[in-house]
Amino acid sequence: MDDFGNKNIGGSGKSGAAFHYKTEPTNKIARIPIYSIAADNAVLYHYTINQHLITGSMLMSEYYEILNKQKLDAFCKKTTKQDKIKKFKVQVKADNELLSDILKKQKVQSDAISVMHCHGFTPKCIVTWEREEKKGWNGYWLYNTTEQLLIGIRGDVPAFGLSEKTIIKSKYIPGTHSKKPEEMWQLIEKCVAKIDGIIEN
Repeated sequence: MDDFGNKNIGGSGKSGAAFHYKTEPTNKIARIPIYSIAADNAVLYHYTINQHLITGSMLMSEYYEILNKQKLDAFCKKTTKQDKIKKFKVQVKADNELLSDILKKQKVQSDAISVMHCHGFTPKCIVTWEREEKKGWNGYWLYNTTEQLLIGIRGDVPAFGLSEKTIIKSKYIPGTHSKKPEEMWQLIEKCVAKIDGIIEN
């Protein structure tokens, strides 16, 4: 069995974080290749970011509004016709609200679950990783304070009992944003101890 000890999804450092924290629409995620997919009995585990899109969408919306304001100001300088300016303001407002609505309704967890179903896995457990004492660099830990570990199974694989701990809290350690807590790997090992199919996405 693999040594899960300090394994990072997507590598380590900036490149690993960039891979790990990117988001894609469900139809694209479902096409991500998963190795050893032929195994009859297998476990698929998938990390998702709980807070990332919520805060990220707010930042994106604000940025979009700034761009639209600049566009609106430029338009107003070019024309003195109030009816055209009024229509343009309505359009800009609608665009901002639409973008905000689209971003905030994206659900990373549902995308991850869709991936599991597409590959024949049944989601069995969601483990929440909560980082305490969030003292990271400006902005970063504001939206990366909580992650979920989704675990799905296929075939004859032991599932978690209700007695298992599903909320893990850990202290913030500088420079270890990609490292997962040992408790998470221990939970995975409980699932995969008796099988050969270990699949990481």
